[in-house]
Amino acid sequence: MQQRDKALQAIRELIKNRNDEILQVESEIDGVRNETRKEQELSEDLHDKLNKRNKEGEFVKERMDEIKAEKKKLDE
Repeated sequence: MQQRDKALQAIRELIKNRNDEILQVESEIDGVRNETRKEQELSEDLHDKLNKRNKEGEFVKERMDEIKAEKKKLDE
């Protein structure tokens, strides 16, 4: 009977340890998910800024071409 009690206690301890490990892994997974979400938000923000700068660059280039064409007309 004592051996069974010891075996049962050992099994309960193993189950407790495994549950603790599972909780730790789940916590790490949640942390990784949060970091991934933050990095994705940052990436999207940077992508939006890049698109905005590209559009501004295109506008400036078009405007410079217009000004050059006007200058060329005036020089003639």
